[in-house]
Amino acid sequence: MVAVEQLEGLGFKVETAASANEALNKIRLANGGVAAAIVDLGLPDRQGDVLVAEVRAIYPSLPIVPDTG
Repeated sequence: MVAVEQLEGLGFKVETAASANEALNKIRLANGGVAAAIVDLGLPDRQGDVLVAEVRAIYPSLPIVPDTG
């Protein structure tokens, strides 16, 4: 949540997701309107590296920052 507060303080619109499925759905619904993603590598429904690969398949040039708790 610290990253969310910092990014919002810098003027970014931040969306959060509690799972890989939720994140992927939000990214798809944004229809290209996502500037970057921060992906937790320890998600409850699958590993973050799998989510990164799924996002890369949709948006190959989207900047992605992997994160661990």
